[in-house]
Amino acid sequence: MRSALRVLAVFAKSAWKSRSQPSRQATHPSNRLPIVRRTLKARTSSCLTRVLPLALALVLTGVHPATAADAESGESLTAFADRFDQAQLRKDGPALERMVADDLVFITGSGQRQGKREFIAGWTAAGDRFDPITLVDRVVTPLGDNAGMVSAETVLSGTSDGIPFASRFRFTDTFSRVAGEWRAVHIQVTRIPEPPTK
Repeated sequence: MRSALRVLAVFAKSAWKSRSQPSRQATHPSNRLPIVRRTLKARTSSCLTRVLPLALALVLTGVHPATAADAESGESLTAFADRFDQAQLRKDGPALERMVADDLVFITGSGQRQGKREFIAGWTAAGDRFDPITLVDRVVTPLGDNAGMVSAETVLSGTSDGIPFASRFRFTDTFSRVAGEWRAVHIQVTRIPEPPTK
């Protein structure tokens, strides 16, 4: 965040200096001094008016500046993670085929290692229906421009062959950018036991 503000400050200073340079065709500097002072004051105010709201928005929202790779691919790690979660809940098999790497490592809540085929099959079974979820304590960890991890706690509920179910767990999805597109390469699920009833 501090680096983003420094970039904005440098931009504002550069814009102010470049736009406030007096013309080389003007007469003696003493003749244009009052004009330059008024121009500098007006343009400094204009630059601050444009830049400060953006800087304040970055500070208040905690938004990280997009990386060069994000700008090139058009999608951030967080945006892809959101789409990935929704594709699972919608049982969108074709979307999951594109989003999941062929060599996916999937560690289930019981500690079993599975792959892409088992992961997608678990989300697209004909008799299952999933409710919307709420993510708690979500942590997004960029690992450079082309990799990152997203972790959160949630309760997955719905019905399986008409029978209601609910499971509380924490997951960690690891994503890698392959040929300019994000892919899920490692997924681990840890079940959270329900507190004992009194």
